[in-house]
Amino acid sequence: MKKLILSIAAIAVFSLSSFAQTPEGFKYQAVVRDAGNIILTNQSVGFQLTILQTSPDGTVVYTETFAATTNDYGLVNLEIGTGTTTDDFSMIDWSAGPYFIETAIDNTGGMAYSVMGTSQLMSVPYALYALNAENVANDMIDDADADPTNELQDWASLPNIPADIADGDDVDDADADPTNELQDWASLPNIPADIADGDDVDDADADSTNEIQSLSLSGSDLTISGGNTVTLPDVGVTGSGTSNYMTKFTSGNTIGDSQLRDDGIGLAVGTTPNSDYMLYLYETQLTADGDGQSSLMARRTRDSQNDGTGYGYSVTNTAVKGYNYWGDVYTFGVGGFSYNDYTRTGGVIGAYQGGTYWGSLGYKNSASATFGVYATSALTVGTGLLPTSAAIGIGGGFFGDLVGSTSQGAVIGQLNSGDLFAQYNKGNVYTLGKNVELVKTNESITPVYSVSSVEATIYAKGSAQLTNGTAYIEFTNEYKTLLGENPIITATPNGECNGVYISSVDKNGFTITELMSGSSDATISWISVGNRIDNDKMDLATQIVSASTFDRNVQQVLYSDGNIEGSAKGMWWDGTTIQFGAIPAHLTNVESKD
Repeated sequence: MKKLILSIAAIAVFSLSSFAQTPEGFKYQAVVRDAGNIILTNQSVGFQLTILQTSPDGTVVYTETFAATTNDYGLVNLEIGTGTTTDDFSMIDWSAGPYFIETAIDNTGGMAYSVMGTSQLMSVPYALYALNAENVANDMIDDADADPTNELQDWASLPNIPADIADGDDVDDADADPTNELQDWASLPNIPADIADGDDVDDADADSTNEIQSLSLSGSDLTISGGNTVTLPDVGVTGSGTSNYMTKFTSGNTIGDSQLRDDGIGLAVGTTPNSDYMLYLYETQLTADGDGQSSLMARRTRDSQNDGTGYGYSVTNTAVKGYNYWGDVYTFGVGGFSYNDYTRTGGVIGAYQGGTYWGSLGYKNSASATFGVYATSALTVGTGLLPTSAAIGIGGGFFGDLVGSTSQGAVIGQLNSGDLFAQYNKGNVYTLGKNVELVKTNESITPVYSVSSVEATIYAKGSAQLTNGTAYIEFTNEYKTLLGENPIITATPNGECNGVYISSVDKNGFTITELMSGSSDATISWISVGNRIDNDKMDLATQIVSASTFDRNVQQVLYSDGNIEGSAKGMWWDGTTIQFGAIPAHLTNVESKD
């Protein structure tokens, strides 16, 4: 399709009828030229005109098409509102502008339109809005109809109105003030007779007793303002109650006190409300009722699996939830307290419903030993035997950004027991004190002490027999792997010879040679001592724990909050080393509350 250039002019033409019908439309003219600015004369062209509201790419409110032919001057004359369309031109609200017109053309006379441009409609089409004034002139209000009989009226303009009503306030009261009148419906003209019949209600009768009534109750008598009285039946519910007690049916038709009490400050069940608790439950349980009793039971179920999404209060699904909005000193989300008069009891328990694994806070065990935290994952723990079947339970798990767990005792810091092994540590182990192993023999237990060294060393020992005055000893693969450098070898003859010396040594082994070119077959004992491959006595961890203040700081970190005469010392990792003291505020700040 050739590129076209349009020269466009629009002229509004009105065709108003005596009934103020919406005008047919407005004129639209265009001169069609080709890309070389040559006028296209006497040529069939197809037009599509679209009216858009608000902006050039706004809402389409009207679309129509035309099949036209240019004249000798390339001019086409169209009348917008009369083309081929399924839209209603009369429904355009010209007061809701601005409006824009988009022109599209097919220079072959077909319907393969190409958009030539969009321009704003100015004042010509808005003359259509003057139609509203015609409507107003007919019925005195712009309410989309020409009926003058359904409007608010001026009393003075009505027929048969006395002159003194028409004096300015439309009321026959000898003054012209319209704000101080009471009206009589029956005196007004054109009022239906059934309103003016005496009861002032449009219900086709003059009976004032069948209208909306006022009701009053005296005892069991319900009286209607029209004069009728209905006596309500006695429902048969009787009884009395005590102040602050909520009532309940104590029998089929008798009410009395319930266990629930409300004094305006708190609620209580089974006891007097306490101002410290919004809801207070107190129960004296009966031993005869058996096990499983509790003062409060919360049971949660669901119709299908309903997973939480985290550990916060708003993303966990729980049977009981305690939310402490302010974390003041000595405040908690949930509190569980017990006198622990007997054993195997505690303040709080968390367990699998069948009790096969559980943990307790504030626990007193069968030996009357007290625990802050006590947990077990198997009912047979402590039998002294390795399990003979598959097992997965872990008694306790502790995870921390800085320290996984701490343990301090006034006498013993920690006890560990395991039938396979008692403890496994990954990483350097530092002990302020001796490493003592207890070796059990048939008759007794003997303490043995670890060999001490200021370096990390590795030892090996053995014996060898000279052959014609020489012997090569190769280290085991395990020893080779752990050696960080060539070891020092000490060799001692166990038989007669000229003496021996180490003629060569490396990380794989060494050679023993008899002095003075001897050729004996004597047995030789040897010891090899070398630095371990991971030997670095000045690594970061060693520097930190060997500081003179480290042990004192750790003791203050392990301070027990049970002693309220002081406070613990903070400990944190600053990204480079361990620090002690008041923890920086940016590490302890909590989210602000809404």
